[in-house]
Amino acid sequence: MTKIFMNVLLSLGFLSLFIRNVFIGATGHIGGAVLDLVYPKYPDVHIKALVRDEKKGIILVGKYPRVTFVVGDLTSLDLLTREAKEADIVINTGPDVKQDAAISAILEGSANHSPKAYYIHTAGASLIWDSPGSSSQNEPKIFDDVLDIQALKSFPPAALYATSNALVFAASSSINIAIISPTVVHGLSPSPLHPTPISLPPLFSAITTTQSGF
Repeated sequence: MTKIFMNVLLSLGFLSLFIRNVFIGATGHIGGAVLDLVYPKYPDVHIKALVRDEKKGIILVGKYPRVTFVVGDLTSLDLLTREAKEADIVINTGPDVKQDAAISAILEGSANHSPKAYYIHTAGASLIWDSPGSSSQNEPKIFDDVLDIQALKSFPPAALYATSNALVFAASSSINIAIISPTVVHGLSPSPLHPTPISLPPLFSAITTTQSGF
């Protein structure tokens, strides 16, 4: 997962020129792992993290001294717009389901940044999830990021991540965008606050209930 983020960042080729970087979700499981890769590789980049409270910010800065933080969350719409407008690149590893207002606020800010800003968005592979009993389950599909881009942009609003993805796609004329859609995330993260993924407790619960890991 973190390698995908790094490959996207490396594909920019000149990330070190992006002096101002706003990081949403930096204290999370995924975001913490991405920050841990970006921080040592780009020492000249100013990273500002959005945190829910000052205590979390102090913990984050304790591990990454060059990081600064601003207190807020995905309901702080004016703050999101203001910070995004000032940033050369916004990395959003926060949850996007039911957060369309927050995503719109970020995109509004990035769209008003000069020169053209970059926005890296975390969605999820559940976009292409088939419900049990669906006829499409008998016809497995491997999606290609390029060849199937129109299909990926055309999922109905009821599909998980579809509405938030649509917002990001719609902003592509004014913002350089990338959408990363992870599947189930496993493993330990270097995040000082969320080293284990949110999928772990329900997984352990299922294992305990069934007395089996398979």
